[in-house]
Amino acid sequence: ISVSGATHEDLRRFYGVDSTVVPHGVDPVFFEIGLRREPRPFFLCVSTLHPHKNLERLVRAFGSYARRDSRHTLVLAGMRGFFAERLEAVITELGLTGRVRLTGWIPREELLELYRTAAGIVYPSTFEGFGMPVLEAMAAGVPLACSDIEPLRGIAAGSALLFDPTDESAIAASFESLLSQPAGRGVEAARDYTWENAARKTLDVLLAK
Repeated sequence: ISVSGATHEDLRRFYGVDSTVVPHGVDPVFFEIGLRREPRPFFLCVSTLHPHKNLERLVRAFGSYARRDSRHTLVLAGMRGFFAERLEAVITELGLTGRVRLTGWIPREELLELYRTAAGIVYPSTFEGFGMPVLEAMAAGVPLACSDIEPLRGIAAGSALLFDPTDESAIAASFESLLSQPAGRGVEAARDYTWENAARKTLDVLLAK
């Protein structure tokens, strides 16, 4: 089983094995969040602090954007990973200590509240197996911008602003664009991703063996 077409192709390319694509589902609580949205002046990125998540470029892009917008902040919500110390150094170097917040691990209730109140979500990863934060943002109706890579493109096309994750100026432009995006663009598309469907497809694969 692979969680996306991109992972399916990686398994073929690097390991020479076939797989059945069974996408993840999304917790129904995110749809409920969408009914109680109260946007506040911050952008959110939900991600463990690892190098491939492209967070240094995200912070630098936000620094460029923040020179034009003194109101919004950036919240990076996720566990400290291999890139945490480097990212902290970049934030200090750019003078963004008061504008960029690293939450570290937080309880799920706090994470859900961040989704509920974020002005927009930016997800700049350069590699993903699936991309749960993108699907969760869609289900919660949060204006979303993400990398134009698979599998994110396949999940979010038509529901999000897509940008080249290697282009810092494109990421910076996405912050401003998000503020004019209507909420709820991805809600209906997200409804196709249920854990019931994932369980049924998983069972079909197991029974076929």
